[in-house]
Amino acid sequence: MTVDTLVGCFIFILCISPLLSDLVSDPHIHIEGYQDGGIKIRCAAEGWHSVPKVLWKDEDGHNTSSVSETTIQNENGLFDIDATYIVSKKSNRKLSCWIRDETLNENKESTLYISDTFFERVSRCGVSYVLVFASFVILWICLIVLVVYLFRKQKACKDELSTKIEALEKELEWRRAR
Repeated sequence: MTVDTLVGCFIFILCISPLLSDLVSDPHIHIEGYQDGGIKIRCAAEGWHSVPKVLWKDEDGHNTSSVSETTIQNENGLFDIDATYIVSKKSNRKLSCWIRDETLNENKESTLYISDTFFERVSRCGVSYVLVFASFVILWICLIVLVVYLFRKQKACKDELSTKIEALEKELEWRRAR
């Protein structure tokens, strides 16, 4: 290998590597919704030069694993990654998504903070649904009992009126017969 080749490689590493690292996007974290008793978090990044690795880290810096992870090579030959994680009420509230390209020795990180009140709303929401459902069930049962009561009362009144009409018709016949 000649000196020119070595200098060319060195210049390539110094000049091209930063350009490649500028193409990658920072991880984007967003909340997907509630799943399996926790909150599903999605982390996505685009434009990685080689297949990146995803690491989820809690507030203590401990690595945790993704629930699912998908890597796709796009039409430009770059890699897009998408990973999900479920944060439970018992786990830490600070979660970081680290994406690492080992070829360029490049790391990108995004962090999400989830407050305790967010989890309290989950449980309150569940309790609210149960209470509303139970109220509707009780309301329907009361309505059915009321309808049955009114139908029976109407039938009793109808029977009583029929009996009175028959008695009056007999009395009328008796008076006409006299």
